Parts: sequence; C-alpha cells; structure tokens
Amino acid sequence: MKLDLGGFFVYHVVSMKLQKFITTIATSSVLVSVLSTSVFAQTPTVRPRTELKATITQDREKTRENIRETRKEVREEIRDKRQEVREDIKEQREAMKARIADMRVEFRERLAALKDKRKQTLVERINSKLDMINKKRTDHFNKVLDRLSALLEKIRTRTNAARTSGKNVASVDTAISAAQSALDAAQSVVNTQAEKEYVLEINEETALKPDVGKTISGLQNDLQTVMKSIMTAKRAVMDAARALAQVLGVEKPTSTLFPTATPTLTVTPTPTL
Repeated sequence: MKLDLGGFFVYHVVSMKLQKFITTIATSSVLVSVLSTSVFAQTPTVRPRTELKATITQDREKTRENIRETRKEVREEIRDKRQEVREDIKEQREAMKARIADMRVEFRERLAALKDKRKQTLVERINSKLDMINKKRTDHFNKVLDRLSALLEKIRTRTNAARTSGKNVASVDTAISAAQSALDAAQSVVNTQAEKEYVLEINEETALKPDVGKTISGLQNDLQTVMKSIMTAKRAVMDAARALAQVLGVEKPTSTLFPTATPTLTVTPTPTL
C-alpha cells in the first residue's frame, strides 16, 4: 500500500485550521454570552427610576386631590357665608320697606294737614323727585361700573396673553384682583343705594324748609358716598392698566380714558318754603 505523504500533510494542515476556526467561534460565543449577561444585568437599574417616576406622579395626584378638596371646602364655606349675608340683607330690606311704608303714610297725613296749598303742592313735588333723582344717579353709576368692568376684562385678557408669551405678570394679577374687589364693593354700594327710598319728614308747617333741606342733604351725602366707592374702583382699574402697560413696555394710560361719575344733585324747583 502506497502512502501519500503530500495528501496526508494537506489533510493535517486543513484539520488544524478547522480546529482553530471552531475554537475561535466558541470563544466568540462565550464573549457574546458574557456581554449579553452584562447588558441584561444592567436593565434592572431602569426599574427604580420608573418606580420613582410613578411615585412622584402619585404624590402629585394626591396633592392635586388635596387642593381640590380644600378649594371645595372653601367654596362651600363662602357659599354658606354668602347665604347668611343674603338672608340678613333680605331681613333688613323687608324691615326698611315696612319703615318706608309707614313714613309714606305719615307723610300723606301731614301733607294733607298743611294749610298753605302752594307749600303743599311744592312739598309733594319735591318728595316725588327725590326717588327719581336717586334712580337716575344710580342708573348712571351702574353704567360707569359696567364700563369699568369691561375695561378690567380687557386687561385680564391681555394679561393672560402676556403670561402665555412668557412674561412675568404677577404684579398685574395682584392689581387685577384688587380692582375686582373694588368693583364688587362699589357695585354692592350702588345696589344698596338703588333700593333706598326717600320720604320728606314734615314736623311743623313753619319748619318746612329745614325739614325738606335735611332730607335733600341726606340724599346728597348718600350719593357722594357712592361716588367715592366708584372713584376707588376706577383708580384700582387704572392701577391694573398701568401695571400691564409696564409689563408690556407701552405707554401708560391716562385717567381720561376711563369713565367718570357725576353725582351732581339738583332739585327743581328750589324749595322756597
């Protein structure tokens, strides 16, 4: 049997290379397995971060829920207080109406007792004008408040737009809140004044002039008080407008841009009693 040394040598070389290739593949597989184990071993670090995020979300939701509950309680408390105030006001109005009704009966009786018919006619005319004047003035005051409220609403809208654009409007928010409170207070004063009725008090026929003058002065003083509250509201709205202008960097508005209240009171004919 003839031995082929060349073929054997070739076979041996090929076998060695094949074995080396298999060893390399095995080594690579082990390395991949180690790397995979190392990578997957790191994945659990993501879980604590996710759990922390979930915990933060839950805490935020609890905080929001607590805030909602607090707001609800505050709203209910405010509603109860408002209801109590409404009931008190209703009782006061009913008592005032009863008192005014008695005063009108007494006025008619005393008016009929006046001997001077000219004075009787003049006093009756003045008495009827008092309520007309009060209505006219309170209607005017309501229109002024409506215009101021509309201006404040525009200021609020522009403030929200400035907030959206990234500007700091904290000072404007404070001024708007103060203006709204002043407007609410002024409106309450006007409403109270609008419900008032004025009846001349007649004591003696010889003292008609001071009696009539006293009632007229009372109406004038009441209207002046109302006007002061409206002027306070006007200044508060102006402050809000100026605060917004400062934030926006524009020219500050002047008082001429705001409505005015004119409480001048004249009773005609002038009583010469």
